[in-house]
Amino acid sequence: MKSINAALIGAGTVGGGVYRLLEENGGQLLLIVSSRERAKQMEEFLAFFAAGKKIYVLPDEERSMFLYEAKSRVLSYRRLECLSAALSKEPCIFVAPVMAAVKGMPAVERFREVCLDLRPKDRIDYDSIRQMLLFTGYERTEVTEVKGQFSIRGGIIDIFPPDCEYPYRIDLFDD
Repeated sequence: MKSINAALIGAGTVGGGVYRLLEENGGQLLLIVSSRERAKQMEEFLAFFAAGKKIYVLPDEERSMFLYEAKSRVLSYRRLECLSAALSKEPCIFVAPVMAAVKGMPAVERFREVCLDLRPKDRIDYDSIRQMLLFTGYERTEVTEVKGQFSIRGGIIDIFPPDCEYPYRIDLFDD
């Protein structure tokens, strides 16, 4: 992944330059900016210049340190979405406020270790899947309705990954 230092360049110029770098080199680019507001601004500029390319803004927590709010999983879901993109190696642009870049993200290798990769006819162990889902922060519910939830009923496992638009259903019958 390439990094770009654009501290003294206007957002519009950076947007065009980042798009050219992405076109010339392919792969994934990381753009570190000064603040969350600058990251959102860069996301808008890049959406114009790099139409069709996925843009991920890494979340930071600089405001949550000063506000007392109910715990939200939104930041965790955004981080998981970014990790999934990094793992997939899809051509994309990551925009990170400096606080997010300093904090860093979990290693992609560690993320890969807790990913569930199932294929037809694979044998799976209910307990290991349940433990893995609970360990990675999923909430067990009777019905899977929102991101970050899972349910196990008989031979059916429903999982709603935070980086997906819809939940997955795994239907196990026989063995």
